[in-house]
Parts: sequence; structure tokens; C-alpha cells
Amino acid sequence: MVHQMKVSFKDFGPHVPDKDRYERGIDYLYQHFDLELDDAFYLLSQLKHNHSSVAIYTASTVVNFSIDRDGLNVQIDGICTWVASDLDLDVAKEILKAVYEGCEDFGTTIPGTTIEWDAYIG
Repeated sequence: MVHQMKVSFKDFGPHVPDKDRYERGIDYLYQHFDLELDDAFYLLSQLKHNHSSVAIYTASTVVNFSIDRDGLNVQIDGICTWVASDLDLDVAKEILKAVYEGCEDFGTTIPGTTIEWDAYIG
């Protein structure tokens, strides 16, 4: 199990309008961290506003959790691409745990569930 990973946190304000281009420091804050699982999950649980995201970087995979009007979503880009939308925090934490445990192949179902991914591109 990996203890720390590179994590980026992009936090948009609550009233940022939809537009083609956003400005760092004006529309959103962007920070990088080396975090353990619990701290990464804390950031994930703090995603509240449209376009906000937490990305976790491994040697071979990028896992990007984001918020939009439909809720919490994830896109995992690695040996394949997996996509799921409208996640609850318990499911998101299972995905995050799998990442920290070194998982590279997320299979046909979302970790910790019997739910199939919304999209799988292999």
C-alpha cells in the first residue's frame, strides 16, 4: 500500500458562472499536496461547487474526482479509462482506497460495489 500520493485540489467558488475560460486565483484556487489516504478523502469530501476537483496521480494512473450539476464523478485514466457519475462518498472512498492500494485495473464494476462503470474504454 502506498502511503502518500501526489494530489491536486481545484476549488471553485460557489457563484462562478459557466464560461469558456477560468482564471486561477480569481475563479478557483489550485493547490498540490503529497497526501495519505485519509487526507485525500478529506479533500474529496470538501468538493462542493461546480467544476471543483481532486486529482490523484500514480506512476501509471490519474484519478480525477469532480463535481458538476449532476454530483460527484470520477474518471480514471491508466491502462484503460473508467468513468462513473453521481457517486456517493462511500463509493468514492472505495475507489480512492483501491488507488492507494496500487490498483491499476479497476475491472468491470466499481470497487466495493456490484455497480458497473458508466463507461469503460479499454
